[in-house]
Amino acid sequence: MSFFNSISPMYTTIIILITAVGCFVSGKIKSDIVAMYVLMALVLTNVLTPNEALADFSNPIVMMMIGLFMIGSAILKTGLANIIGNQILRFSGTSENNVFIAIMLVTSIIGGFLSSTGTVAIMMPIVLSICANANLNPKRFLIPMAYASSLGLLTLICVPQNLIIQSVIINAGYPALSFFSFAPVGLTCMFLGITSSLFLSKILTKNSIETTTKKDKNKKLLNELISKYELGNKVYKIIVPKNSSFIGKTLNDLNFCLNFNVTINKIVYETKATKITKEVKDNMATYNTTIKKGSVLYCQGLKEDVEAFLKETDFSFPVEKKNKTDNIFDFRTVGIAEIFILPHSPLIGQTVADINFRENYKVKVLAIKQEDGVKSLIKDIRNASLQFGDSLLVEGDWKDLDNLYKKEKDFVLLGRPLKEASKLIYNEKAPITGLIMLLMILSMVFEIFPPVISVIFAVLTLLATRCLRSVEESYQSVNWQTIVVMAGMLPMARAFEKTGLTELIAFNLINSLGGMGPYALLVSIYILGSILTTFISSSASAVLTAPIALKGALLMGVSPYPFLLATTVSTTMAFISPFSTSQNLLVMSVGRYKFMDYVKAGLPMQLLIGISMIFALPIFYPF
Repeated sequence: MSFFNSISPMYTTIIILITAVGCFVSGKIKSDIVAMYVLMALVLTNVLTPNEALADFSNPIVMMMIGLFMIGSAILKTGLANIIGNQILRFSGTSENNVFIAIMLVTSIIGGFLSSTGTVAIMMPIVLSICANANLNPKRFLIPMAYASSLGLLTLICVPQNLIIQSVIINAGYPALSFFSFAPVGLTCMFLGITSSLFLSKILTKNSIETTTKKDKNKKLLNELISKYELGNKVYKIIVPKNSSFIGKTLNDLNFCLNFNVTINKIVYETKATKITKEVKDNMATYNTTIKKGSVLYCQGLKEDVEAFLKETDFSFPVEKKNKTDNIFDFRTVGIAEIFILPHSPLIGQTVADINFRENYKVKVLAIKQEDGVKSLIKDIRNASLQFGDSLLVEGDWKDLDNLYKKEKDFVLLGRPLKEASKLIYNEKAPITGLIMLLMILSMVFEIFPPVISVIFAVLTLLATRCLRSVEESYQSVNWQTIVVMAGMLPMARAFEKTGLTELIAFNLINSLGGMGPYALLVSIYILGSILTTFISSSASAVLTAPIALKGALLMGVSPYPFLLATTVSTTMAFISPFSTSQNLLVMSVGRYKFMDYVKAGLPMQLLIGISMIFALPIFYPF
């Protein structure tokens, strides 16, 4: 403490900032913990009082962000975003460029009202299914889709940075921005981003393997998953004879099959639906499933293990000469899907046996794809410890697979055909959610209530109408790490202002660039925001850059609006690294991208948008 007391508060603030940036870049300490250390350091060094440091936890922006997370959850869980996206995508056809433009437009528009990360979580399974059905390479679409989630700067609520500069503007005594004040900027970014990425995205597939032919498109994705997880020669159809000694017994009586590293995935049998027709029952295998006359078992394991298992029973392989994969996986009522483990999933570090997928999620894990290869045998799967980036192939009833969408904090569900998705995601609460969303937007546009009150009222209405089923579910939908980072870093901006650091930086910028006019200052603000966002979160970058932009504009005697808008755009359009934003990172493992893929596809777009914004912002918001 004596060291910090011996130096000025300004230098103390600089040391704390540099240390925080180093922690953010290293990634060894979680960002919310870093933000809390920043807050405590500012108090312990007497840069801020405890009241000043903690004041931002009741900031309307923070409260508004909590409400927006809850609203985004309702839009996701009622299927409203998927319904809108699917309806628009229906008209794009199967032309690769048309599909690309449609995906980018839909993602940008949804991103104009939801968080970018939530938008990517919604669109990723849709994009993968579209690519499978239209025989397109998903590597061309996933990174641009992640970028598109940031392009739609259409509304006041689409990114936290907009709310941050709104707070700076109001606190400085200037008229607040309206709900659609950002629309001219967002539409320009959308046009530039979609146009440039239409060509740049082709770089992503330059060295990738071409997709297969369009034959049997309805089952293509499912059969690709079987091949991807190397199950073609590890799943076998087993016939139960009519006079089998096991008829009437449960699968629990076959528990000794574990000794042979064989697992029974499902059982199929025929029942008479009418006097002249037959109905096939296709069920997930459970310990209580009864073996009936005419049953067919589907077992997983090495062929020699399955043959050893058959010697202990009176079962047999079918008479057919070839045991084809597409015959084994016929997907009548039981299907397969792929799930992707999220960065902060509570499943990370747990083994499959510990998680007990069958009990907790009503699905069975068939295979796991990790960095060291594919695990598709029961002895390997049960003891596999899950990590971020792992993908799992799971089997279950289609209804239970659809329910996995409700576990979005644990993983993202992938690989479901678009046609099946359109049947399963619709919820009767979607129209109600859409109406509440529309009323909230109208309230903001016409300034009926303050924005934070409109958001809180919308959340309460969603709870009352059961679009959000419970208060507990609402709290679970909030990304508290983001909230803590924002509330913890906002005091840093107050420290900049209190110690005179903001004025010093702005004053030096004016002295260096004042003779060159406001355009030079605008360029400096934009570059500062872009550089900071490369190392720390976009929200934290905006918190630090916005006061400097305001002070610089005031010292130069010009309007602060173009400079503050430059803060938002520069801290939002971060494309050159997978670690710049959570949405960039989310698609990295799914698309099997390398770091340079982001540089190749993102750097030209970021430069194009940056240069264009330098000239466009003063047109939309004159100096």
